[in-house]
Amino acid sequence: MPLVRVTMIKGKSPDYIKKMSDSIYEALVEAYQMTENDLFQIIEQLEPGDLIYDRHYGIKGSRSGDFVIINIESDARRRGEKEAFLARLSDKLAASPGIARDDVFVRLSMTAGLEDWSLGSGIAASKSQASPARIQVNSRLSRYGGCHEEVAMARHLVQECC
Repeated sequence: MPLVRVTMIKGKSPDYIKKMSDSIYEALVEAYQMTENDLFQIIEQLEPGDLIYDRHYGIKGSRSGDFVIINIESDARRRGEKEAFLARLSDKLAASPGIARDDVFVRLSMTAGLEDWSLGSGIAASKSQASPARIQVNSRLSRYGGCHEEVAMARHLVQECC
């Protein structure tokens, strides 16, 4: 259940923003093992003076006015999955809408469990009806020593559905 927040400088066209959004979504599905239609993105556009960043820190090249910060909050992932996703995201954004790799700053943040999310109606995702993504999330949590209660719930759900 990734939640994506993109911060960028104002002035890009709706077509540019749609292409950027699509590239982020596709990279999540292709390399981050996100289920299809799990699309929750916030695109915030700031005045040029409100997005402050160093043009050279941590990279060999230079950042431009097309610089974007992409924050992704999701359940736990393995190092290899994160690295594959970061590479795929950079490739996708370079291809469409044409964001230079040095202009893509990504922060991945992991949540501990499904009780940290609500998909609506004020119900924690850990209490909502099972979906394939929920079982996948709980399986991933168990690999990382996740909450025993959630791991047990995932086992119960797998037994019910399979």
